[in-house]
Amino acid sequence: MRQSKICNCQISSNKDILKSGCNQSFCDKCGCILLKETEGNIFYTLKAKQNRFPCDLSPITIIKNMKKKREEEYPFIYQEFNVNKADKYIKDKELKSINLYLKKRKMLLLKLQKLMKEFDYCDIIFYQCLFYLDTYLSHKTTEDFSDKKFLYYLIGYFICSAKFKETDIYEPSFDAFYDLSRGIYLSIDKIAYYEALCLKEINYNVFSYSAYDWASQLMANGIVFNCEIDKDNEIIIISGHRHLLINSINKYIIKMILNLTGKSIFFKYAPMYLAFSLIQISREKFLDKTTIKPKLFFNLVNAYGINPDDYKECYEEVVKEIKESSNQENDIDKKRNTNNINKKEINNEFNPDHRTESTKKSSFNSYKNIYVPTTKIRSSNALIQVNANLLVNNSTTKEDNMKINTENIKEQNLASKEIDSNKKYKLKLTKENNISNIKTKQRLSIDCSVNNFKSNALLKYANIETNPNSKESYPFMTINEEKSETNHSRNLSLNKKGKRPI
Repeated sequence: MRQSKICNCQISSNKDILKSGCNQSFCDKCGCILLKETEGNIFYTLKAKQNRFPCDLSPITIIKNMKKKREEEYPFIYQEFNVNKADKYIKDKELKSINLYLKKRKMLLLKLQKLMKEFDYCDIIFYQCLFYLDTYLSHKTTEDFSDKKFLYYLIGYFICSAKFKETDIYEPSFDAFYDLSRGIYLSIDKIAYYEALCLKEINYNVFSYSAYDWASQLMANGIVFNCEIDKDNEIIIISGHRHLLINSINKYIIKMILNLTGKSIFFKYAPMYLAFSLIQISREKFLDKTTIKPKLFFNLVNAYGINPDDYKECYEEVVKEIKESSNQENDIDKKRNTNNINKKEINNEFNPDHRTESTKKSSFNSYKNIYVPTTKIRSSNALIQVNANLLVNNSTTKEDNMKINTENIKEQNLASKEIDSNKKYKLKLTKENNISNIKTKQRLSIDCSVNNFKSNALLKYANIETNPNSKESYPFMTINEEKSETNHSRNLSLNKKGKRPI
């Protein structure tokens, strides 16, 4: 079967996909991936306009090379927490180190976001540095590690990440770090020493990819096919505003990365597995069950040289984490609104789920949509809501876990006055360390300025109440109306002192 349009371009330059023996290819003009079914139908990945650009190398080859590099440098990357389970001595030692590291991880996140604010680096630097911390520092933490030593390692990995990834960098001077933490003063000579030490520990490896890197590259390649979106559903309404469906899916993926960053699950599984899991969850949340093509998506995953069953466990645990977070927020909302009927009615807007348990069950292998509970999108300060449970505490009760979290929060308050907690076990950030100061918040917001859309009458609504003919509701998240930036460029504006950032 021949098609007049086989890519995002009006006229495709690709002729290989039309050959009988070719099942996958790409367009070198727009960079989309082309897949052909056994019946001869050709499908292509849809891409946002800013991601449509000429591409000499196949996007499929790019992902395969990334995967190959990761496997060469990190032979145990597909094991939980990147631990060699074959050697019991090494396994026990590294799991103990990871438990110790988890107690300090939220402090490191706060200091890392402070560095991001100070130097105004792009998001990729944040996640590259965090990848180094989670991969290397978590495996070498010992009981005699002081807060000062943690800070030295943080700065060392931060400088390496900036030099590796930042495209327009003013190299920071070492004296800019000496007062990173209140009451702890760092030596310039030791900062230089730890930069060299961290560089040696990562084996001078530039090809280290975080979950953010994987998700960004996969979204740039395209994660939705042309047959899954048509004129009736290419634009959706969220909180009364119209948004492109593709952009909404991409934004939600990044939001989930932010919400999981502070949890141990963020580095429990391989970053590649986490990225594919979040992409699949986002697709199943936003795409209509009558148009979604799970089998076609899994064909794309297979084309990358990855078996979908390999990340199934990660996928299921992320779904569970999202549900638990949603239930916790709903419980908190109910307690807050017990004595206020009006507030309770407003809260019900964000919990429109009325389906039975039988309709909520996920079916990974049977290519059915899963149910992901809707929560109101939290600001990016949710990144610091860290689950500090130890890895060995899988059998503890919820009450025990809450006690552990409470004790950890109290200990952190004694160590640093920059963190405060409320009675609902959420960390409240000070103005100085509020993660919303990072430029990520502006980048992740959906742009509502587009006005050349179709009328509302032709659009699909997210709320079941506005679409009574639908049998199931697929609630959407409430998204703040903020301008979004299309790329990760550094802000070179003057700082408060009238100087450019270092």
